[in-house]
Amino acid sequence: MKDRRNQLKKEINLPFIISVIVLVTVLLTLSIILGHAITSKEQKREKLATEQKIKEHPLKKTQLVLDQANEHLKKAKVHDPKAKPRVALTFDDGPSPKTTPELLKILKEKKVNATFFVLGANFEKNPEIVKQAKKDGNEIGSHSFNHKNFVYLSTEQAVADHNRVNELFKSNLNMDIPIFRPPYGSTNKRILSTLKVPNIMWSVDSLDWKSKNSQMIQQTVKQNVKPGSIVLMHDIYPTTVASVGIVIDSLQESGYEIVTVSELLSYDGETALYFSQSDKQQPKS
Repeated sequence: MKDRRNQLKKEINLPFIISVIVLVTVLLTLSIILGHAITSKEQKREKLATEQKIKEHPLKKTQLVLDQANEHLKKAKVHDPKAKPRVALTFDDGPSPKTTPELLKILKEKKVNATFFVLGANFEKNPEIVKQAKKDGNEIGSHSFNHKNFVYLSTEQAVADHNRVNELFKSNLNMDIPIFRPPYGSTNKRILSTLKVPNIMWSVDSLDWKSKNSQMIQQTVKQNVKPGSIVLMHDIYPTTVASVGIVIDSLQESGYEIVTVSELLSYDGETALYFSQSDKQQPKS
């Protein structure tokens, strides 16, 4: 009789246990589905936010940017019709203790000045190279402290980065940052209004960062340069430094005068001026 009661208990409990298992399974499934839905919603929100940032990106407004730049160039005193056409060579990401001194020697031999957009982290390690570049008559601008995309930094982070580099300018060059090239050419109205320093892009990307081939660098510059061009290069690549002498000779033979960015634009205190190459591909800087 006792065995029979135990058997009945098992038979009664079995459906209950199965029901519990089914219920738990359903709840877990719903939880997973809900979790995916929430994640998907967050991902969509992030995607929309990113797309909005891209829409705000000045490189996506190429024609407006070029019109703005060309209008400024028309007003610039250095663009007297009787004067030689001018171009500016700019170098990002340095200084490098290996390649930048060699580049400075070439510029000095050619009696040409360029504009260096230095990284604060490299400036901090090699202040004497930056001082020499300035002493030689070259222009020094900031390229941020460690090449973070400013669009994705908070306002506080962007200001902190900028101030950190500015302290290096003050202590080593006795000046504030005069011009700024945002990493990746990435900026927006928030960054511009906060930092209040002229942002300089480029109109010719030498693609030295991509090809790392001296001959291709020379050809790219020669094929794309025009009066008023700002040429983007990097003083951290030996292939770039090896190409600079020939690039300078080629430009001068074509009748160009090579000047610094500020000489090219004849700065009058404007807070922003942009140059972009394409709205389809964001150049790497």
